[in-house]
Amino acid sequence: MIENNNLFQYDHDIREKNHLTLIAGFDEAGRGPLAGPVSTACVVLPPDYQNALINDSKKLTDRERRKLFKEIKEVALAYHVELVPVEVIDTINILEADRLGMETCLRKVMEKLTPEFLITDYMNLHTDLPLLSIPKGDATSLSVAAASILAKVTR
Repeated sequence: MIENNNLFQYDHDIREKNHLTLIAGFDEAGRGPLAGPVSTACVVLPPDYQNALINDSKKLTDRERRKLFKEIKEVALAYHVELVPVEVIDTINILEADRLGMETCLRKVMEKLTPEFLITDYMNLHTDLPLLSIPKGDATSLSVAAASILAKVTR
């Protein structure tokens, strides 16, 4: 099985094990640069959605990211991207800015639907929803990888 199919399988296994349908994936872009906003994204994909091209945004070309960005927005059951400005980052620090952006994304997505489970790229959120925070989430989960593409292209 190639890596990209493993991303789908990871989310699928969580759904099957926990009897879930709606998983929200979260990621950020822009934590490394010294200037500019941090971009955070949340996306809920249809449970049966597969695309072997979706991967960690850092592993894709700009052209691939832009093409997938459009497709993800079209197929997503819900998504939101939030830009947290430099002034906020300077006030609360980059980690808290990431958390603030992701929590804002979750609130916006919940205006449309309520995910049953959250997967983040190694970020804990203040929520009562079940959450799995995993290192290298964008290279592990299809939902997180899709969020990484939305965040990166938006930034």
